[in-house]
Amino acid sequence: MSLLRNSGYNLAASLVPIALSLLTIPAYIHALGDARYGVTVIFAAMLGYFGVLDLGLSRAVAQRIAAIRDDDGVERSRIFWSAAGVNAALGLVGAALLLPLAQWVFRSQIKAPAELHQEMVAAAPWLALTLPVALLTQVLRGALQGAERFASLNLITTTGAIFSQLVTLAVALFVSANLAVLLPVMFATRLYNLGGMAWDVARNVLPDLRPRFERRRAADLLSFGGWVAVSGIVSPIMTAFDRFVIGAMVGAGAVSHYTVPFQLGERILVVPVAVSDALFPRIAGLDPEEGRRLAVRTMAVLSAIMTPGMVLGILALEPFLALWISPEFALAAAPAGRILLAGFCVNSFAFAFFVLLQAGGRPRLVAMAHVIEVLPFLVLLFAALKLAGLPGAAAAFSIRVAIDLFLLSAFAGTLRVTLRLSATPLVLLGLALAVAPQVRADQTGSVAAAVALLGAAAVFGWRRMAGQGLSPAALAQSLLRRQAPA
Repeated sequence: MSLLRNSGYNLAASLVPIALSLLTIPAYIHALGDARYGVTVIFAAMLGYFGVLDLGLSRAVAQRIAAIRDDDGVERSRIFWSAAGVNAALGLVGAALLLPLAQWVFRSQIKAPAELHQEMVAAAPWLALTLPVALLTQVLRGALQGAERFASLNLITTTGAIFSQLVTLAVALFVSANLAVLLPVMFATRLYNLGGMAWDVARNVLPDLRPRFERRRAADLLSFGGWVAVSGIVSPIMTAFDRFVIGAMVGAGAVSHYTVPFQLGERILVVPVAVSDALFPRIAGLDPEEGRRLAVRTMAVLSAIMTPGMVLGILALEPFLALWISPEFALAAAPAGRILLAGFCVNSFAFAFFVLLQAGGRPRLVAMAHVIEVLPFLVLLFAALKLAGLPGAAAAFSIRVAIDLFLLSAFAGTLRVTLRLSATPLVLLGLALAVAPQVRADQTGSVAAAVALLGAAAVFGWRRMAGQGLSPAALAQSLLRRQAPA
């Protein structure tokens, strides 16, 4: 199956929940209020952090299955069942640890009204129950990715996301916004994903459903996944811990002002995520030099796609938030949001080298990069938040992801070309950050400057795509063209 077609499956599956979330997030904030919505974000962050107990096994499953794709299937069974057995045990242990920790955090560490503290504590058991389900789902996802079953995988996750957003919102609007009521609904959507992926793995990946747990195979997976796990431990500190710090230092309401633009940035990353998920099994089957060339070309294409889009996002963020949620919300969220969008653009470039190192069997280098980054980031986060508030926290995030890009590319042996390819995008993003606060509909000069900047970004993207032998029409044709499996 072609890389572009698999990327297209991943992208299409991501766009549907994003479009739906654009409609539902204002309704969620209206139904829950800023503080309760901020708490749901903290719930998701805690679950995401405990997902590190996966220990990189889901990524190891994808890499190992992709590397033996021509095997008769017995080895795939050994890989899958060994990882599933380990993750089931880890999920139960993690749930036992997560419950008391969550109750302590919700009782005493989050600034919120007293009645909301009670709701958080009552909902904590459902948060703990979700963890083992999430870890088993990750192993199933890894098996489907390694087998390049992207069409069915994305169908399951898309329908699950739709079910989660609409049913949870309906309960919040018409039944109760109490967190102890909403969390069981969210848990049910996790069970849907688990069941759907298990069905597809049983039918199309495993030739034999008899469990084949092997200690030797589990040890091999853990040796690969251990370094992925190090990244998994450190990375959430740098991508989710800022929400906890903001909640503790500023308040739960400020978490919403930071998180909504942060989530917009994450959703715009659907393009690099879609490409990197399809790229992973492909690089796993290439020699190092071929993989390096493919990763550099991928970064060039991603920069051509993402830079114009993020420049537009930075310029349009405040009026978009004003129309989407409220002018008051936009005024509070836009200054940090613009900086976050610039950071997410730079972050998208790093996906190619992240995949190159992990799929090429060198997850240790990714882990090293994240370990190098974490302490400077935490120091910068606390200092910047104290000095500049939410924009300071956003700047800390954006500086950290830029350092991550250059560290990963240096470890991959592509730093020189990465510096060259990222220079123009960084200039365009900087100009967008300078121009955006000045743009007003009644000021012709500011509007003209914004339009000129958008035009420059569009020309840059077009020329870079052409330099890679691509065009929007060729991309669309490749994604839509029917192709037989390889």
